[in-house]
Amino acid sequence: MDKVIHRDTNNIPILNGSNYTLWHIKMNIELCARRLYTVCTSQVPENATPKALEKWNLAKNKAVSLISNMLHHNVFISIVDSQTVCSANSLWTKIHSKFAPQTFVNKGRVWLRWECLKLNGNIKEYIENCQTLLLDISSIGIVIPNKILAYSILGKISQDCNTYDHIIDNLFMSGEAVARPEIVMDKLLELINHQKTKDMGSSGKETNASKMSALLSNAASYPYKIMYVCQNGNHNPKNTTHKENSCWVLHPELQPTSNRKKSHFEVVEQPLDYLHLDLVGPISPQSVSGYRYFLTIVDQCTSFKIVKFLSNKSDAIQEFKIVKNMIETAQGRRIKKIVSDRGGYFINSEFKQLANESGFIHITSSPYTPQLNGFAERANRAILEKARCLLLGTNLPNQYWAEAVNHATLLINLIPTPSRNNQSPLYHWTGNALRIKRMRTFGYKVVFAIPKEKRPWKLAPTGEVGIMLGMDYEGPAYRVLKLTDKKVFSTRHVIFFKNDFPSPKNIPMAKESDLFFSDVERYPIDEDTFFDCQEHTKDEANSISSEDTAPPNNGANTASPINGASAENSDNNSNNKTTTRPINKIKVIGPQHPTLISSSILEEHILPYTRRPRALLTASNDPLSYKQALKSENADQWVQATNKEVKTMNNLNLWEVVPIREKTRLIGTTWVYKTKRNERKEVSEYKARLCAQGFSQTPGINFGKTFAPTFHLNSLQTLISFAASNNLKFEQVDIKSAFLNAPLEEEVFLAIPHGLDLDKRKVCLQLKKAIYGLRQAPRAWYNQLSEWLETAGFKAAISDPCVFYRKLEPPIWLFIHVDDIAMFGKDLTEFKLEIQNEIKTKLLGQADLLLGIKIHQDKNSISLLQEHYVESLLDLYRMSNCRPVATPHVPNEHLESPTQAEVDELNKLDINYRSSIRSLSYISTATRPDISYAISALSQFLEKPRIRQWKAFLHVLRYLNGTADLCVTYQKNMNESAVAYSDADWGNCRVTRRSVSGHLILLNNELVIWKTKKQPTVSLSSAEAEYKALCNLASEILWFQQFCLEVNITHSLQPMKVYEDNQGCIDTANSDCNANTQRMKHIEIQLHFIQDAIKNSKIFLIYTPTSCMLADFLTNSALARLPDTVVDYIDTYSTFVVKVH
Repeated sequence: MDKVIHRDTNNIPILNGSNYTLWHIKMNIELCARRLYTVCTSQVPENATPKALEKWNLAKNKAVSLISNMLHHNVFISIVDSQTVCSANSLWTKIHSKFAPQTFVNKGRVWLRWECLKLNGNIKEYIENCQTLLLDISSIGIVIPNKILAYSILGKISQDCNTYDHIIDNLFMSGEAVARPEIVMDKLLELINHQKTKDMGSSGKETNASKMSALLSNAASYPYKIMYVCQNGNHNPKNTTHKENSCWVLHPELQPTSNRKKSHFEVVEQPLDYLHLDLVGPISPQSVSGYRYFLTIVDQCTSFKIVKFLSNKSDAIQEFKIVKNMIETAQGRRIKKIVSDRGGYFINSEFKQLANESGFIHITSSPYTPQLNGFAERANRAILEKARCLLLGTNLPNQYWAEAVNHATLLINLIPTPSRNNQSPLYHWTGNALRIKRMRTFGYKVVFAIPKEKRPWKLAPTGEVGIMLGMDYEGPAYRVLKLTDKKVFSTRHVIFFKNDFPSPKNIPMAKESDLFFSDVERYPIDEDTFFDCQEHTKDEANSISSEDTAPPNNGANTASPINGASAENSDNNSNNKTTTRPINKIKVIGPQHPTLISSSILEEHILPYTRRPRALLTASNDPLSYKQALKSENADQWVQATNKEVKTMNNLNLWEVVPIREKTRLIGTTWVYKTKRNERKEVSEYKARLCAQGFSQTPGINFGKTFAPTFHLNSLQTLISFAASNNLKFEQVDIKSAFLNAPLEEEVFLAIPHGLDLDKRKVCLQLKKAIYGLRQAPRAWYNQLSEWLETAGFKAAISDPCVFYRKLEPPIWLFIHVDDIAMFGKDLTEFKLEIQNEIKTKLLGQADLLLGIKIHQDKNSISLLQEHYVESLLDLYRMSNCRPVATPHVPNEHLESPTQAEVDELNKLDINYRSSIRSLSYISTATRPDISYAISALSQFLEKPRIRQWKAFLHVLRYLNGTADLCVTYQKNMNESAVAYSDADWGNCRVTRRSVSGHLILLNNELVIWKTKKQPTVSLSSAEAEYKALCNLASEILWFQQFCLEVNITHSLQPMKVYEDNQGCIDTANSDCNANTQRMKHIEIQLHFIQDAIKNSKIFLIYTPTSCMLADFLTNSALARLPDTVVDYIDTYSTFVVKVH
């Protein structure tokens, strides 16, 4: 204890009123180290023993003495009095209340100190003062943008001293260096350390590897051109930002290549004599259209540059073929020689075959000698530098790099060069020049005209705000980013706002007058052309395309006037008239090469390569690791989310820090980051979650049983139907950090995760409770929750362990899915108080969204719909504007097994058929029984689909587009009887001749259970097929009756009425002798199962005509629409999907 008490306090500053933040932090550390912090922040325990009270008073006196000694005389006089000198808590509170509150006076005091801060000749002292004041500004609650503070630090230096003007100029040029004040101060401290080292004459030697590492690190930190360089064999620290040990002048060995002579390329006089190729990428993040690479093509004679954007390296050859055909046609000459590096995308049999067929010579550079392909390399550098400046000069996100590269290429082609008689590459290439007066600054805010046909009403605004993304040669027009739906389109009718560079995320609202175009303003572009040689067109149509549009049919876009520069693909469809396109062979881009498909599928109905669900899963901007989060543009928000999660875990006493023992099996961790968005797609919350790497767990050592029950969707539908019939309340509760409340039985040790300041080589975390990612976490949470519910009087249903029922008045039913709890009952107030006292929860009130299902409740009904899910699917597959159809499947269409050639045809498109069908399976079982048969039929071809099955899937989407707002509705009805319908389609499958079963169950005249299933064996007759379907229904009925009895939904012991439209099936089931069942003895087990159900009064079979069979739509593909009798019955009782919300 004495060791702890007698600590050195020289590192704690004396509190003088202006350094409270720093003093408070260091004093907190000191008090904790001396074990005195508790007496400063709390009162004496009421039930303390005399011995404990004596220890408390001793600690209090030590704390008062320590704090008093760290106060300036003036502060001591104003703080210490007869009350505070006897209480460490009072003394600590009084100091905090005087200096810490975020009052106007304190904020003014801190900001005045910042404004009065000066250099005074000592830059090191100046930086220390800046760090202290920045700490005060942050703690006192003054919100100042980081860039303003960074500029202010540099501005104060330039006002007081001209010595550092050059280094300040270089720092001002960097977007990264002035992004945060901490970076500016770090760079200034580097200058101080360099000068100190130079004055002392010390020059430490480092290995070549470390020098190169420092050089690369420096280059990454300063991706801009330095205005002043080192020369004459001397390092110039005042005019540069790199360190002396990274200076190429002093250390020639750091140069990537040795001095060399110029390349001896032949002098060419005609275009296409020499073409230089190079591929750039991958570039992260991918562009808004999914591009990750671009191919640069440079003509040596004219220096004209063409850029093609690619999604994959494998597309390079195909794109070059397209460009080759276009430029040879435009120039009237053939390519003679092509120079490229030795990348695999150029060195292959396909490119060699192209060279042999076309007659050009392919020259490749030697390994690690990019200078041999200098034309393309320099072109890449020029394009990237200009594109970087374009992005840094605007507020556009990094995903728009393709638009910047496209515009940079255009600018390079327009700039005259002295080496070519002061003419531009474009002039030498085409013989015509682009009129520079048409050019506008990249990223300008614009207001573009809305065509009359697209205005919602007569007095609607005639314009809309957007961002100019460059030029479009095809119009001629400007490319504009529409901010309402993030689509890129081409238009001639724009008004520019100079020096206004808005961001797509937070663009300011335009004035109302700016959104209206007068007759004069409607045509701000002159009535001449962009090119002197190009005929002007008066077409006023605007071309709209999604920002996530796939690569066009040629696989990429080009930044050249040959086929129209377009960085992101735009489908230029006329808005003035509707044209019918002939259905031709469609070229669809796959991962390897294009494929021509003879099909009747329209091009817009083919899932584009960049819009596939698999690609979208990786298109999120959320960081994938802790390091990525720290380097992201929202680093501060992710750090706050990480700290919040760690704080929650500490509050829950989740772990204990223990030393690493021998043979301790440590489990790794990872951080999962996710942004939550509101209905307007704006970020509402940054969430971080620490997850264990459960794949590294060992069975029997750090985990045992892992099974945890999951819900039956039929249980939820039954409970909702019961709630609607009995006018019960239907509310939701969300459990906060559910898994973190579950204690663990096994010993589990975690490696120290990122974000915790602990020595991961010496200590680890022993978990007391579960965390996400552990294999046993779901089971541990379910056991914890179910144990508490049992103590609260609830009982789990055996037929569905996720449903709990309490018989106490008023009765309550619970439906549980991990951390989501749905509650049903007349009065839920008492239970909500109980669960809030036990677990940290969030009461969501009346249920409106559960398991991806939107819930609409009123006095007389509860409706379930998934319109939002359907709309997201339609948008995902670009089917939002498709023509709706009347049925989910083509009448009388039977899908057959494909041949291997047909399977390969679809595989070339790289379409994830399995994922697509899975996206519809959930809604078919949750809220849309009308597509149940169609999804069941499509699910039979998950292993080997073909184009015909894909067309059938698109047909379902077209049906959903016209019926997205259909829902299942449960109305108030006191009739608690249940009935069922069973049907089968004998020999439905044309290949295997197996039948299809379908059944549904109605409770309170509302549909609660439905199912379509292909039978596993062939039936010898229609009666046998119906009997197998009846057997499936009987199993479902037994479960349903058991569930209803367990949760006290119904007390009826009467057999359920089952309607069957096959008389032979009914006679066989009701027969007591075997004489009539000789032909069906091969299904004897099913025969006895149904007969036992009838004898035990579980079911009662009733014959119904086929025209009245409600389950017919679950098995029949020949229906063009539901039969009128079925529709009338459903309409009468408001059973399901025809009831529109």
